[in-house]
Amino acid sequence: SGSKPFSFAIVARVLLFGHVTLKAAYRYGAGWLEELTRYLEGNVQFALDYFERELPQIKVLKPEGSFLLWLDFRGTGLSHEACGERLVKIGKVGLNDGLEFGEEGRGFRRMNIGCPRCVLEDGLERIKRACL
Repeated sequence: SGSKPFSFAIVARVLLFGHVTLKAAYRYGAGWLEELTRYLEGNVQFALDYFERELPQIKVLKPEGSFLLWLDFRGTGLSHEACGERLVKIGKVGLNDGLEFGEEGRGFRRMNIGCPRCVLEDGLERIKRACL
């Protein structure tokens, strides 16, 4: 059928590479992890401040050890469906639909803030554009 036989040599190289990478991360990665954590915490605070100042009708659930924000759009007066449509068509921004997590997610969206600050700021401006 044209498929290649399974190669244990390839698997061994992949496993070795993963092992070496993991060892290096544990040995030398603490500084990078601390810097990343501070940066993500800054992004969380930047987003919280932005929503409070620019879009107070959208409530934000502050994450506990994550870089994903839960946004409560119920205060916008938009239906769940209309909100999603406006975010995509007007704001040109894609957020995770809260309904993916069950009916309790109706009115909510999830936003990833694990990105450069300029990308986050652009995304927030797009959400603002979609909700006004």
